[in-house]
Amino acid sequence: APNQAKKIKPDDAFILPPSAKAELLAVTFALLVHTYCELLEVGMESTAHVLRDAFQPVYDPLYRNEYMDLFRCVSTEEIMKLNSHNSQHLEALTNLKTILAQIAHYQTKKQDVQAAKIDNEQVAMKAKVRIQEFDQNISMLRQKHDELSLRATAAFDRMHDLPFLRRARTVRWQLTLSTTSYGMLASFLNNTTMEESLLAMSVLLQTKCELHIERRDPLPFTPSCILDDNRDTRRDPRNKKVRIYSGINENILVNWAAPLPYRNPDAMEEEDLPFPKFHLDDDYP
Repeated sequence: APNQAKKIKPDDAFILPPSAKAELLAVTFALLVHTYCELLEVGMESTAHVLRDAFQPVYDPLYRNEYMDLFRCVSTEEIMKLNSHNSQHLEALTNLKTILAQIAHYQTKKQDVQAAKIDNEQVAMKAKVRIQEFDQNISMLRQKHDELSLRATAAFDRMHDLPFLRRARTVRWQLTLSTTSYGMLASFLNNTTMEESLLAMSVLLQTKCELHIERRDPLPFTPSCILDDNRDTRRDPRNKKVRIYSGINENILVNWAAPLPYRNPDAMEEEDLPFPKFHLDDDYP
């Protein structure tokens, strides 16, 4: 029949239109992690475990390695140890930077004294004494630097099993959003019709995260199958084992930036797609 819809070929690659879901999921995951840690810190361990287990099906496919840290840190004692080791590590790093600056300062003074032309013998003796004092101070500072380095390394090694939580609780979480995603987030947080206040969520975003807003559309979501190589299975005649050969199939057409799969211009009017037609060029000039 002339009006019959044309079937899409299996090799046609679907690229979903831009969606704010991926960016908003990154925001909610950051809030989940910090909420979990805050609940552990105040002793609400069972509530934290229920929160973690309830959202595992949502975030485990996206952040599997990061989510495993939430199962390694399960008690108030463990989160407090993590915070203590983090503080010790950061304090040691700060002191190391200060000591390095002091060493550089003394070395500069020592070089200035050595470079000065001195004709008077008495002045030369004073300069020699000053150089010895600089050497003593530099030696003492280097000894302190070695001790602090060992202390910082020891504190860091104690957090080796929690690499993700260590970073999350040490620095602000960097989040990049499009203007569309940020508008949806701000509208949700400013919703006054909700019975429960969203003040706690706003505080976590302001104190634990750092939002970077870019004037663009949400980034398009690319299915993982697009990035996979075309795999071919063959049976080895010698041992009758099935081997998988990976290779790029050059016949598969991949529309990396297209909102719709490839369509034949002659059959464009005959296609009946299962979703609305997106005209991004018209909607987003």
